[in-house]
Amino acid sequence: MILCVFGDSIAHGYSDSEGGWVARINAHFGREAIQNPDLDYPTVYNLGVSGDTTEDLLLRIEAETAAREWEDEEIFLIIAIGTNDCARKPTELQVTENKSKKNLNAIVERMKPVTDGIIMLGVPAVDEGRTAPVDWVDATYLNTDLAIMETAIAEVAKEQEVTYVPVFPYFVQSLEETELLDDGLHPNDVGHALIAQLVLSKINVASESDFDEEVDEE
Repeated sequence: MILCVFGDSIAHGYSDSEGGWVARINAHFGREAIQNPDLDYPTVYNLGVSGDTTEDLLLRIEAETAAREWEDEEIFLIIAIGTNDCARKPTELQVTENKSKKNLNAIVERMKPVTDGIIMLGVPAVDEGRTAPVDWVDATYLNTDLAIMETAIAEVAKEQEVTYVPVFPYFVQSLEETELLDDGLHPNDVGHALIAQLVLSKINVASESDFDEEVDEE
């Protein structure tokens, strides 16, 4: 069983002392495998690339998935992309809203022949006090844009009949009480742990890695 996670620096694990939400998921499976060695737990590949947009992912997802396929092994995909589409450089979106949605649809359509197990992950909210602009590049990230991206991801998932894991509303809700971000954009340890929890609630390894629907969609 293979699980490929595609995304950007957030998927890669930037700013988490434990390696990010993907590493946390992998560690969870490792612990479970020790306790239940008879179950088939996935081999997890973190394919997050810092700075990637939906356009970048569209160009690489087929080849990178094919390179990790094994004969007679089920393969599942998590698509966690969209934050960098929302970067305003300096005022225009790096990828327009319409183009982002077209890219997301194309990504899923290209991967459906490979697997029935696809999760589309939403995007975290940001702290605009530190992202308008960010201090490491000439770019601005706004929650209004990210909210639109979250909606686009949800709509594509519904249209394509794949699993959707909301992230933005959980970050908005939790940010009022808890610090989830390291630099305003990238989640810290707590933020990555939250994303891992949201994703794991959708993966039911005990039932042959079917993707369940335990998280309430907002």
